[in-house]
Amino acid sequence: MITPFMRYVLARLKQYQRDEAYRFYVSDVLRAVATNTAGGNERMTINMSLHEILAPAPKETRTDKEIIADIRDKITKIGGA
Repeated sequence: MITPFMRYVLARLKQYQRDEAYRFYVSDVLRAVATNTAGGNERMTINMSLHEILAPAPKETRTDKEIIADIRDKITKIGGA
């Protein structure tokens, strides 16, 4: 059973997600406009999107051999060579 409070929480979460998606969209559009206005000069514009700034990808800490072994394990699990 969903209580009224849980309905409120779900509604606020959906609204937050919509607002965040809109902010990402607007920031990407403004970045594109700034790039076009700067004449494509990469030094005068930001090269990262808002999403990349707020939620950067985790740094890779595995060695190259560990990455290769992990990929081989995943291929073996799905029935590859």
